[in-house]
Amino acid sequence: MVSHFSSDKLSVKQLSCIQLFTGFDQEDFKTLSNIIRVKEFEKGSCIINEGDNAQKVYFILEGAAKVYKTNYKGKGELVGNLQDGHCFGEMAFMDHGHRSATVVADTDIVVAEFDWNDFCSAFMEKPLIVVQIFKNFAHNLSLRLRRANAVYSYLAYNSQNIP
Repeated sequence: MVSHFSSDKLSVKQLSCIQLFTGFDQEDFKTLSNIIRVKEFEKGSCIINEGDNAQKVYFILEGAAKVYKTNYKGKGELVGNLQDGHCFGEMAFMDHGHRSATVVADTDIVVAEFDWNDFCSAFMEKPLIVVQIFKNFAHNLSLRLRRANAVYSYLAYNSQNIP
């Protein structure tokens, strides 16, 4: 796998390109660069499993992934596609719950990994970083919810108008 990331750490410039980290200053980026790790997964590798305990959140730096959710028959059903710039795992990370889906590398993929324990240590060092991260998580989740509501409304409307 050939990656544009030569280290297991991200530079301040690389961190500033991650949408979740909007609203941070240079000092915040320096703190984050010490706790976020770069990980690589080969195509077909499972990055997270539905039901696992949540300890990490991921940001796709290069590559693509597919999201699967177990349906009522117990079979994994494709529910989404992720690509550069997307974040996943944040819902379970925020409430320290269990993963609600499985994410599998659709290509060779490079992700930034943010661990819960490191997140807590950042809070001790710089509490405002954590506040901004949760604010940005909430913003991203509200955008997803709006999109899901729009799709649901569209499908509900069209199902009523089928001849």
